[in-house]
Amino acid sequence: MPAFQDTHRGVRQLEPIDTAVTVWIVDYDLPEGNKRRGFYRRIQNWLKEHRGEEKAAWSTYSVVITTDREFADLVYDTAVTLGRAHMYQAHPIK
Repeated sequence: MPAFQDTHRGVRQLEPIDTAVTVWIVDYDLPEGNKRRGFYRRIQNWLKEHRGEEKAAWSTYSVVITTDREFADLVYDTAVTLGRAHMYQAHPIK
């Protein structure tokens, strides 16, 4: 069953996720300004270095959905030092 991502421009379909795979969800709330820009730069650099662009689904609501635990940890650890963050472990059921 495909996963979906809700965005301001509507809902777009993501790649199907195997129901046996663990999914990591990180939501975060960051302050405006340089800290927020630094956060996104760090994430973009990590994705470029690890070629993980296809491993993460970004929403306009400050949420990352990924099957890559290392990436989820990076997003959470970086976000929590700048603002608030939560990380969830999920298993698709359908």
